[in-house]
Amino acid sequence: MANFNLNSSKSMKDFEKVLTKKATELAKKRAKEREYTIDCYHCDTKVTVPVGKSICPNCSEEIDLNLDLKF
Repeated sequence: MANFNLNSSKSMKDFEKVLTKKATELAKKRAKEREYTIDCYHCDTKVTVPVGKSICPNCSEEIDLNLDLKF
C-alpha cells in the first residue's frame, strides 16, 4: 500500500479510495469462497453448495450458483 499523508485532504481521500477498494475486493473474494444453503432449483430441497456448479444430492440435477455482488 502506498504512503499517505493523513494531514492532507487529498491524501486522505486517496487513502479512503484504496481502503474501500481493498475491502470490497476482500469481501467479494470471501463471499465466493464460502458455501450457501439454498433451495434446489429443481426439487426445492435445502442444500448447501459452493459458488459455481454443483450436483444436488437429492435429485442429482446440476445447480449453478452465481453471486451478483454489488457494493
